[in-house]
Amino acid sequence: MSQHKRFLPLVVLSLVAMMLAACVPPDIGPILIGCTSVQGTYTVYTPGLAPEAIEVRDNAGSVLGSALVATQPGGTTYTVTIPLNPPQPEGTVLSVVQVSTSAVLASGPCSGALATPVPSFFNPGDGRVDPRPGDRLAIYCNRPAGSVDVWGVDDKSKGFRLATFTFDDLAAAGLSGLYVTAEPNGTISLSMDEQGNLWAAWNGGQYGAEGQPGHGFAKGFRCN
Repeated sequence: MSQHKRFLPLVVLSLVAMMLAACVPPDIGPILIGCTSVQGTYTVYTPGLAPEAIEVRDNAGSVLGSALVATQPGGTTYTVTIPLNPPQPEGTVLSVVQVSTSAVLASGPCSGALATPVPSFFNPGDGRVDPRPGDRLAIYCNRPAGSVDVWGVDDKSKGFRLATFTFDDLAAAGLSGLYVTAEPNGTISLSMDEQGNLWAAWNGGQYGAEGQPGHGFAKGFRCN
């Protein structure tokens, strides 16, 4: 297993791609602005592995919640759910902001809880973060040890360790992230924003990992 490496070339590519795609704004689908959470779809056009940070802010500019969305070529769409802390009074005007460009993606008064509830998912009972059916990643937050363990799940639902990252290294790397090559199983990358949101993606290797959250090979999460 190789040492952690920074995404410096990917950051450069992402910056170049952002400039080239400046005339193509993000495509925003329906967004539900609740007073406890905000949920909607967000399509990005910037290729690369460095994730986009999205924040929910009040009129004073205070950040009430945030999330990371992986950037993929071809206008890939993701569903984003951002819990609000603290919950806001009914009618509070909130804005959903793309941090890299300061673009306001949506804005409006919040209304109660979300009309569409966030679905509940299965719990295998082993302490992994945000377990979901079809996951090919099992992630464990080791707060006392100051690290994050990332495990892969093979085609027969058997788990194996891909990589371990420390919170200190992730905080130092920021959104550019770190990656570990774990052949023959491909590469696992992990990044963290200033609010402590993390994004893990698994690409390549013998199990055909392709870094897509819809196929279980990527996950956004927090270590609370």
